[in-house]
Amino acid sequence: MKTRFNNYFLSLSLILLIISCTPETVLEDIIDKGDFTAKVNGKNFNADNAAIATEITIHSISGIYSIGMIAADVINVGTKKAIALVMIGSDFDQLVAGKTFTEIIKNEIEGGGGGYSEDITNNNVDIGTDIVESIFIKITTIDKENKLISGEFNFIAIDEDTNKKYTVTDGKFKDIHYTLN
Repeated sequence: MKTRFNNYFLSLSLILLIISCTPETVLEDIIDKGDFTAKVNGKNFNADNAAIATEITIHSISGIYSIGMIAADVINVGTKKAIALVMIGSDFDQLVAGKTFTEIIKNEIEGGGGGYSEDITNNNVDIGTDIVESIFIKITTIDKENKLISGEFNFIAIDEDTNKKYTVTDGKFKDIHYTLN
């Protein structure tokens, strides 16, 4: 089932825009020490030396949480690429190692989403996926005391303008620091 992912990916794209427009001295403060890797249509995506931003928001009244994560290569000249992940759950206390997100975010309380964006600056081409066909995100470890999260992911997303499909496989994020809101 295909599901539009505009609202979630748009929010995370704004994070990418803010990061990519940040002066280098400030950028050094937000570069994470964690790893974020994947394959996009068979090509390696490695954000070891890139900005990785992660935020977990817990809604105090309902206990519902949302995790937004984006990894972007903002240092590399030429093509800037980003992968975004979103996870929504009903109880932050239940977010533990082994938790999986296989339902695409729609109106359900739990689900996940993914997106891929590419900015080819030399050709003024912007690619951004709008539709998610499938999603798999698994939390492998979460250290709530030190605010570190690790996991695996795969998803298929489509750029609605070009109908090009982006298959993201072998995705891993390790020891990504998050902030709580």
